[in-house]
Amino acid sequence: MEAILYSLFACCAWGGSDFLGGMKSRKMPVLLLIFTVKIIGLTLLVGILFLYGGAFPDGRHILYACTAGFFGIIGMACIFRGMAIGSIGVISLIGSTSATIPVFFDLLAGNRLSFLQLSGIVLAMTGIIFLSLEKFSLNTKKRLSAGVGLAIIGAVLTGFFFVFIDLASNQDPFWASLFSRLSAFTVIGLALAIQRPGYQFKKADIPVLLGLALLDTTGFIAICVATTTGLVGIVSVLTSLYPVVAIFLAFVFLHEKMKKNQIIGAIVALSGVLLISGG
Repeated sequence: MEAILYSLFACCAWGGSDFLGGMKSRKMPVLLLIFTVKIIGLTLLVGILFLYGGAFPDGRHILYACTAGFFGIIGMACIFRGMAIGSIGVISLIGSTSATIPVFFDLLAGNRLSFLQLSGIVLAMTGIIFLSLEKFSLNTKKRLSAGVGLAIIGAVLTGFFFVFIDLASNQDPFWASLFSRLSAFTVIGLALAIQRPGYQFKKADIPVLLGLALLDTTGFIAICVATTTGLVGIVSVLTSLYPVVAIFLAFVFLHEKMKKNQIIGAIVALSGVLLISGG
């Protein structure tokens, strides 16, 4: 039950950060946005570790955490960029299928998948196909929605993030969070130094960036803690329901509507996620 509660908290936090990040990425360069969020998040994590004072991890667990951070930050950038050029709701839902990756790793490790889990994987992939079509008609040429390719890449990388953060958190979830974020911060910092995007910060940016960083960081910590008390497959699936929050916020504040085939895809994809969890 504890893992489920932490996972649901992460689901809500990441759904909110997804919405804010997608909104902000339409006005602010994605690299600069993520870099700023990571700076604020790292400051928060250092403060938590100062109060917490857990044992310093060994080299193997640091490597796991840094690998998780690398995959996570690239996946996040792909999804944010996809949202900047496409539908926030569609891109967010495609990103939720990242939960299938930990299931595949369980299979490679010799763990047998149940019928429900296999059915869920098929449904999740089918949902992606429906979500990716701009117009659903057998008599017309179908076109991939803007940003879908980036969303799929982001989903795969996010899945690998779950696998490695689970390994890293076995020793200490808070230190795993810090080293993972340091790795992500380094990658995005190098990319930012190369691209050097121009942007003039405004006072109005401050509350949005603070809110985004707080949601993103607390959700991240909740995931790390959840993987130490439950199976990473279940944690990743429950966390991957975050699009429900993002879609609700997009509907309320942006009046964003989904087409019929995209609604079908959303239902099918989320049904797949739930079946994976139930299996």
